[in-house]
Amino acid sequence: MSYNRIRVSNLQLIPALASFFTGLMKGVGASQRIIGLHSLKSPVPLSIGEPVPRDNSGTIELRGVQFAYPSRPDVKVLDGLNLKIDRGERIALV
Repeated sequence: MSYNRIRVSNLQLIPALASFFTGLMKGVGASQRIIGLHSLKSPVPLSIGEPVPRDNSGTIELRGVQFAYPSRPDVKVLDGLNLKIDRGERIALV
């Protein structure tokens, strides 16, 4: 293999490494942001509401749920959500 071929291969490797390290640093920054958010005190007090008795089992139904993040109260993330969850059913809101 000649010197010119090795040089070209190394020059092609530099952008790939730069892209890799850029992505890595974005991931590090995002993880630091998540850790910072996790340490913040919740603006919603956890003492409100009532505990659900363990012997109650059945259907859970939500009607007309509205939600907006405190940082953007004018933008509703949920607006009039109706949801019915039957016993034994598992769901995730993403």
